[in-house]
Amino acid sequence: MIKNKILIVLFLFLLLIPDKILSDSLNVFDSTFSNYKDELLLINKIPIGITYEEVKNVFPNISELRVEGGNLYDAKVDFFILNNKAKLEFNFKAYKNNITLYSYYYFIDSLDNNIADSLYLLLKKFYNEHYGNSSEGKELDPAGFYNITSFWKTKEFSVGLTNNVYHNYNVLGWGFQKPKN
Repeated sequence: MIKNKILIVLFLFLLLIPDKILSDSLNVFDSTFSNYKDELLLINKIPIGITYEEVKNVFPNISELRVEGGNLYDAKVDFFILNNKAKLEFNFKAYKNNITLYSYYYFIDSLDNNIADSLYLLLKKFYNEHYGNSSEGKELDPAGFYNITSFWKTKEFSVGLTNNVYHNYNVLGWGFQKPKN
């Protein structure tokens, strides 16, 4: 029952957003995407399967590898993209004495809802232009939070884009990973 009420409120909210406001906020960021094309297509420079040392050659200020558990590791670097401070997290997996990259993601925390929604739509448009139309999904949390996800798949990698929507802020995340079979 609560989920239905949340969906109805969300649906009404989306219907009531004036097109002009959404259009204006999209135009503010549209020009920045050409400035960040290399970063948004980082997969062309940092392919899945390379080593930590190879990533460190591209990002010398990356943190040391941290054990996540079992045979999983991560390393992070502060990053500036799309006019926002972000974290770029690299995930590695140990297998037969090799530690190789299996995914990496950008995270921008504490974004204003309207800015995050605009960035999400622009990122989706950008990746649609490069990888075709996305698969999409939405998850609702019992506490009223939700996330919207777009997903693209190529033979070499997958791209995920998620807008996590909380009551008064959003967390936007996107990145590349080894394709799932």
